[in-house]
Amino acid sequence: MYLKLLKYSAYPPNIVFPIPIVPIFIGLYGESLSAIWKPVFFTFLFYPIVNLWNHLNDAEDDFKAGKDTPFVFREIRRVTWFLIAILAIISFLFIYLNGHIIGLFFYLIVLILTFLYSDNTLTKLRLKKHYLGEIIVYIISIPAGVFMLYSIVKNPDLEALKVAILLTPLMMSTVLIKDLKDISGDRNAGLKTLGVVFSHESLVKVSSIMFITYFVIGILLFSSNKIYIVSFVIPFFGLIIGLLSLKRHNWTISIHTIKYYNILVFSSLLSFVILTTLKFAFIIMKF
Repeated sequence: MYLKLLKYSAYPPNIVFPIPIVPIFIGLYGESLSAIWKPVFFTFLFYPIVNLWNHLNDAEDDFKAGKDTPFVFREIRRVTWFLIAILAIISFLFIYLNGHIIGLFFYLIVLILTFLYSDNTLTKLRLKKHYLGEIIVYIISIPAGVFMLYSIVKNPDLEALKVAILLTPLMMSTVLIKDLKDISGDRNAGLKTLGVVFSHESLVKVSSIMFITYFVIGILLFSSNKIYIVSFVIPFFGLIIGLLSLKRHNWTISIHTIKYYNILVFSSLLSFVILTTLKFAFIIMKF
């Protein structure tokens, strides 16, 4: 049962945690090779709090939907509360010692928003009940999260703003379609999530626009460096293939068309991985 708790602390997986590509990139962008471990370490303290809190508050709905959730058991809930408290204290001290007041400011923004996003226990505000609440939380917390991680290695500056502008559409693209798999459960729970309110086709279109936006911003930001441009130009062909294939199938998501959407996701992630690798190579060459 406790192994499930560990699994849920890292679920759903993404490029922030437990696959820390974003923290590594932010550490590299702060031009601090020796401090890369700090944003990575911090994500392993902070993001389990976010995941566990979300699962803890979704336990009743997940149980009604027939999902295998350990958070309905009283003992597991007590242990989860304890873990959240411990990790919150440690992450608070870590961000204060390394990110100082500015890092702590962004930390509190992300912590409060993610708390209110899921909260069905204390305030019962639960912003995820309505798609507007979802959108507001992500639009604010994604760039705030970037500044939070950046502050650990360097005081936020114009470069941090560039990273936030680049990463926001990339991460928003998956947010838009993440609820599609939970539509029936969300509808039964009375939630008005994006997947419940809007059609699959609309969400896939907007998600695709976010992928395109990521590529356009990346090309504009790195247009002066031909090497970095490679990380956007090569995967761009995959993006075009995915977009044209989805358009040909009227932007529907099914067992037959999901592969085309996956091409969009893979192309964008490949672009970001190449960019991170090139950034790492350039910093290594400076030493």
